[in-house]
Amino acid sequence: MVANHSSPMDIPALLWADPDVRFMAAADLFRIPVLAAAMRAVGTVPIDRRNHDRAHDQLDEMVDERLRGAGGDVVVFAEGGIAPAGQRLPFKSGAFSLAIRTTSPLVPVAIHGSDRVLPPRGRLVVRSGVVTVEFLDAIDTSGLTTDDRRVLRDHVHDLVCDALGGVGVEPTARTPSS
Repeated sequence: MVANHSSPMDIPALLWADPDVRFMAAADLFRIPVLAAAMRAVGTVPIDRRNHDRAHDQLDEMVDERLRGAGGDVVVFAEGGIAPAGQRLPFKSGAFSLAIRTTSPLVPVAIHGSDRVLPPRGRLVVRSGVVTVEFLDAIDTSGLTTDDRRVLRDHVHDLVCDALGGVGVEPTARTPSS
């Protein structure tokens, strides 16, 4: 599953919608003690984004686990962090490489309203409101190669942005390493 990331509320919203999901997150986040404990409690897999070779090895481990039937769908917030209010960040390619390498269907997920319930980069004060987790149609990755990952990434980004209404969610400029 590849979801937009607009608020810290996205994680509990996804867990409410599908309690069996597992998350992948930047290994650096595991340096924050309270956050690290919470991420370990829900089975979050750390990925070292600063070391491309190590990240690739970690993805290989995920492939091996997936092939051995380790439970739960994997959720990746492909923006690489929480987007500023009213914006979307470009998606990174790792989730798409993983889906292609495991020939797993890729499910785009649009999370609506979480930024109003718990605004990004604000105080951790939850406001009343509704958060909707919208699972879009799965995309078959069989027959794709890792050379297709950027086209798949851009397609899924467009699908998620369209589901979110398209207003104020234009991706920022892409860099060659994205």
